[in-house]
Amino acid sequence: MDGASEAFASAKSTTGLQAMTFDPAPGIASASPDPNPGPRGLLPRLLADLSLRSKLILAFLIVAVIGAGGASLIVNRVVAAELRKQVDTNLSSLAHSHAVSIGTDLAEQVHLMRALALSPIIEAAVRKANDGYLQDPARESGLPALDEAWRSADAANNNAGPLIRGVLINEAATELTLFERQFPDHVELFATDRFGANVAATNRTSDYFQADEEWWQAAYNNASGAVFIGQPEFDESSKTYASDIAIPILDPVTGQVIGVLRSTYTVSALAELLASVHFGQTGEAGLIFPSGELLSASGERSTLDAETLARVQAAQGKSDQFPFAGGVRILSQEPLASLDPDTQKFIEPLGWRLAVSQDPGEALSPVAAATRTALLIGLAALLAASLLAAVSAQ
Repeated sequence: MDGASEAFASAKSTTGLQAMTFDPAPGIASASPDPNPGPRGLLPRLLADLSLRSKLILAFLIVAVIGAGGASLIVNRVVAAELRKQVDTNLSSLAHSHAVSIGTDLAEQVHLMRALALSPIIEAAVRKANDGYLQDPARESGLPALDEAWRSADAANNNAGPLIRGVLINEAATELTLFERQFPDHVELFATDRFGANVAATNRTSDYFQADEEWWQAAYNNASGAVFIGQPEFDESSKTYASDIAIPILDPVTGQVIGVLRSTYTVSALAELLASVHFGQTGEAGLIFPSGELLSASGERSTLDAETLARVQAAQGKSDQFPFAGGVRILSQEPLASLDPDTQKFIEPLGWRLAVSQDPGEALSPVAAATRTALLIGLAALLAASLLAAVSAQ
């Protein structure tokens, strides 16, 4: 073999050895760089490329944002909860104060009637009527016939008969009429003897005999006497939606019950009291009766459904937000009350509730304002942190 041939063979042998030495083993893939690095490695690479100063500034910003945001959130929750509690307290206090005010006004009507019952003219007329039963023992048994005659005259709209004229035209009737003119919310007044027969009246009642009526029996109270205030209903005699108020007429010497004085107190007077309740732009008051009937400040009446009535009853001493009176309202209510223990005895059993309500947007406006303030504080803190970071980077 000549020299050129030996050199070629040597080079070939060397190349084959190198190929044997660096070829990968069977089944093992050769490693190669990934031309498309995934997102997991992107952020660490970016952070790794940042200078120490930039890393510190970034850490400062993160801590500032978390701190300011967390503080704003906590403050907002605490302040909002406290303001919401204040809304509850304010509405409940408002409901209580007006419930006492209207309860006191209702008690005042009873006091006025008690003063009227002390009139010597009314007392004398009732006493004279009672004495008539002693002079004519058959008079009591004749009351049903007199009641029937009265009803017939009432149906005929006839006041000319002696029975009705005797009740409408006498000194006691004049006394009642003067009271009615002075206190026009009492649209009808009449007095009975101790057997329930009419003695004097401002206008013709629908019947003559009253002893079978609930109000009369409650006020007479088996000759013990008591104050009666009835639930509002339509009164046939006065043709008004009203509440009956009845009190005993007492003998000034013995204190015995000798008769009963009754008034028909119009509910429109209560509506006028409700109309005087003003707070904010959307605040208003309503009177809720045990039947679920709602009397508004405008005098309109509506009936609450069972679910709404239950939520109203539960909103005593606190407030609740739910659909009420044609819209969503925040409401609180308190039972009517009187500061006088004597009158509280007949006000409390009525079960009447004074409800105050307000549009949620207005009632909760302090809470919304606190939320906005907390948000602005957080944004201001973030802006300040950003500016400080920018300055530090210079």
